[in-house]
Amino acid sequence: MAKSKSCTKSEIPGLRADAHATSFDHFTSLEEFGSKWYASGVEAGLTQAAQDLATRKEKEAEVLKKAAMAARDALTSAVNDINSIGTEGLSQEPMWAVRQKLQNIVKEISHRRDECTTSIYSASQESKKRSSETQASDGGNSSKRSKND
Repeated sequence: MAKSKSCTKSEIPGLRADAHATSFDHFTSLEEFGSKWYASGVEAGLTQAAQDLATRKEKEAEVLKKAAMAARDALTSAVNDINSIGTEGLSQEPMWAVRQKLQNIVKEISHRRDECTTSIYSASQESKKRSSETQASDGGNSSKRSKND
């Protein structure tokens, strides 16, 4: 009678265990596949974020550089204007005193222009240096992450 019960149920011995094992293997494979793609996506996202940040900083530096260059040009123009001022009509003070004052103003503005130019160049170099260091450090971390996965 036991034989008829097993025949009516149509059970194959070990089928259930094999199905569970196959399901577990399939689940494990999907989990590993998903984890690898997830890690790759996270890494790609981090790389993109770092590139976006570097691009943003580069654009900001370019804007500041243009503004500083415009300021430098304005100072240069002011120096040229002061140099071209004629001293006729300034008869209240002795001519040598007026000329001395104008020369001092020209020297001061020229000095400020040189400082401005130097600071623009330094900021530009520092920005480039930071940008390359950021990209190098992100590249190093990315390769370490992919080796660990």
